[in-house]
Amino acid sequence: MRCPMTRSTRVPNGWPTACSNCLARRRPGRHQRRERMAMSRRSRQGRQAPDMSRCGSNRMRGQAMTEYIIILPVLLLLILGIIQFGLIYQAKTTINLATFEAARAGALNNARRSAIQAAFARGMAPLYTGSLGEDDSLARNRAVQRARDRVKAELPETLDDLDESFVCIERINPTEAAFQDYASAATNNMIPADHLLWRVATPGAQSGLSIQDANLLKIRVTYCYPMIVPLVGRTISSLMLNTYTDLRTGEAEDTSGVLDAGGSFRRRCWAEQRIPIVSTATVRMQTPAINDVFSEADDCS
Repeated sequence: MRCPMTRSTRVPNGWPTACSNCLARRRPGRHQRRERMAMSRRSRQGRQAPDMSRCGSNRMRGQAMTEYIIILPVLLLLILGIIQFGLIYQAKTTINLATFEAARAGALNNARRSAIQAAFARGMAPLYTGSLGEDDSLARNRAVQRARDRVKAELPETLDDLDESFVCIERINPTEAAFQDYASAATNNMIPADHLLWRVATPGAQSGLSIQDANLLKIRVTYCYPMIVPLVGRTISSLMLNTYTDLRTGEAEDTSGVLDAGGSFRRRCWAEQRIPIVSTATVRMQTPAINDVFSEADDCS
């Protein structure tokens, strides 16, 4: 037999040495190649794959912190704003109830401004009253009285004190013209409120209202509610007043914006970081109305 590599024909006692070395270096057969490929595949699967997530980690280190620093002020202001507007909604609900109680008190007390203001302060007491730490009824009554006194201090004693108050009450109806039509010396300068079903419904010459319509007491209350959540009050007041605070000088600068803050009363509310909340109520008079002195619409704007 001839060796395929050395072409030797000597085969003493089996294969020659050269031919044995040749067979050792021969290309393996098909089944041997398959076994080696399977072993190689198993060894590759056994190795741990490289962590591709760490590729370029040095270049992206601190990216989350940068994004967090950018979004944190906006997110913080948004969360605080949600809390503040929740409190404003609660205040609006309380002011609506207090305005209705004030209108009812006015209907029972000849539409006097003093009765309307006292009832409004009484209706606003729940907004500033808490039950935490109050175990007895006497302490709770004192807390309610303190809340009433707080609102009364915000009410103007006279119209001249409106510039120092945070509550403005207007009488929308009956108007001055209605008093000229129906209040006379015969009725003690009051609009009659009795037997309205049998009175003539002819409109008055000055007001254009019938006596039945003139007996509808309608009031409008503008209350400056304090914004107590940090950052939100200053931000909203700056937006409404079209101003910003210069960090170098600490002074407010005018930005000449397009937001309308209203008249002097409302601008003072914004300047004190308060938001003006308006509520109206209408009640039929149960007593003759007198022409008491109330704030005008321009005073509460």
